[in-house]
Amino acid sequence: DVYVQVCTSGEESKSGCEPGEAVGIAQHISERCPALRLAGLMTIGKLDDPDPAPYFRALKDQRRAVAQALGVEEQALGLSMGMSSDFPLAIREGSTNVRVGSTIFGAR
Repeated sequence: DVYVQVCTSGEESKSGCEPGEAVGIAQHISERCPALRLAGLMTIGKLDDPDPAPYFRALKDQRRAVAQALGVEEQALGLSMGMSSDFPLAIREGSTNVRVGSTIFGAR
């Protein structure tokens, strides 16, 4: 299973494709990578931003576009967004996968 990472924050320090590239990458995975299953999209919001909701909403918009392009239901594609500092909001915004390692294991 693979998630396409989308840089919704625009930060140079973050990896991932630009939002406008997500559909093409998802199509490539679905059509040309038979050993992979597109599980969804992921993003990391801007660190220390008191309102990460816009980044999460941008990912939801990309999921809608990818689902439409692939002819699948939106809910067939997961959303991995939210980390230890913002996972409650991410869940409210529709995240199906959160990363809370530092909450469990402490800071690196």
